[in-house]
Amino acid sequence: MNGVKPWQLAVIVLGLLGGTGLLVWNATGEKRLRKVDELVLMDVVTGDRFVADVRGRRAVILPAKHPETMEYTLLPIAQDDDGKWRIHRLRDIGNIPLERLTAVEDFESGLARPSSAKPKPLRN
Repeated sequence: MNGVKPWQLAVIVLGLLGGTGLLVWNATGEKRLRKVDELVLMDVVTGDRFVADVRGRRAVILPAKHPETMEYTLLPIAQDDDGKWRIHRLRDIGNIPLERLTAVEDFESGLARPSSAKPKPLRN
């Protein structure tokens, strides 16, 4: 250790301690980021639900096209902690008259009424 100054040794030791601390923290951390593998979409006209596979680099352009009607009426939907379904990005439905959007209960909050049928897979 000839020629090493005390402050240089202190920087190396602090760096090693910090790196070891980060490794231990990452290894024992409880909260992990969960990757999203699928996106649940709802038809705003009928309430039908669809599941789009978004693993890897797959993407869904919103609003998505309904596979049967070929209209762009599919938007993301999620269930809140209180059990209510809310639709997201409702403003993206452009030229569909509001009276046709029967699956949407409240346009301000995004409260939705999806069908009780099992979600269908959506090819994207």
